[in-house]
Amino acid sequence: MSPSRSNRAVSPVVGTVLLVAIAVALSALMAAVTFGTGGPREPAPDVVLELEQTDRPVAHELVVEGGDTLVGEKVEFRGTADEDPLAGRLRAGESVTVYPVEDTVRVVWFGEYGTTQILATFDPDPDLPL
Repeated sequence: MSPSRSNRAVSPVVGTVLLVAIAVALSALMAAVTFGTGGPREPAPDVVLELEQTDRPVAHELVVEGGDTLVGEKVEFRGTADEDPLAGRLRAGESVTVYPVEDTVRVVWFGEYGTTQILATFDPDPDLPL
C-alpha cells in the first residue's frame, strides 16, 4: 500500500507543530523560573540592633535600638547558647539576654521560601570567657 498524495505531508506538519509546542512550553518554563512565579516576597525587617555587655559574667543584652519588630519564629541567634531566645516579638526599646558561646554572634532572619538574611553580626568582648 502506498500512501495517498493527500496524506503525504501530514507527518512533517505534525512533527513541526509538536516541535513548536515543545519550544513554547520550554520558553514559558524558563521565563517562570527566571522571573519568578510568586507574588512579592516578604522583605527582611529593617532593624537596628546592639549587643551590650551586662554586669553578669558572659551574659549580653541584645537591644533593638529601632526599626521593625522582630518575630521570634522567624529569627535565630547563631553563636549563642540558646538559638531561639525570642518567645514572641521584640520591639524597639526592648531587649533579650543572650549568652555567647562563639567568637561571633549572628542574628539571622528566615523569610518565605527558605530565604535567609543576616540582620546583624557582633563580636562579644574577647576578654570574657566563652
